[in-house]
Amino acid sequence: MMLNHKNYYFTLVIITLVWIFLGKEYYSNYAPIVLCFFGFPVYVFLYFKHLGAFSDKLRTRDFNLFKKYCAHAGYFKDEMIHSFNLFNNSDFEKLTDQELLEHYQLAKSSVKYALLIFVTFPAITILLIMIQ
Repeated sequence: MMLNHKNYYFTLVIITLVWIFLGKEYYSNYAPIVLCFFGFPVYVFLYFKHLGAFSDKLRTRDFNLFKKYCAHAGYFKDEMIHSFNLFNNSDFEKLTDQELLEHYQLAKSSVKYALLIFVTFPAITILLIMIQ
């Protein structure tokens, strides 16, 4: 599944670059907006989807670990893992359940590609401005 995140990102960037270089000048101005529209929201949605699935499975399989890292305030109080606890967490890296580990890695991957799209958007916009 993480390979799908990577493939989607690179496909989106390649389509945007092809659109910029081969499209008409007027229409190519919209390429970075489409990249941002089809990239960032998709990865944020996937992040919440995978974080929710990871939190639900962790709650049922290892309640003590869930309780240790769950959100203690806010809308997702006692329902989801706190987002900051998802990264550089040795307890989650040591999980033995493959399904839990897969959801954990998918949530991290989704955040990584959401941030990558967030950085790619201005880079492609600058490229478009320099070309024209």
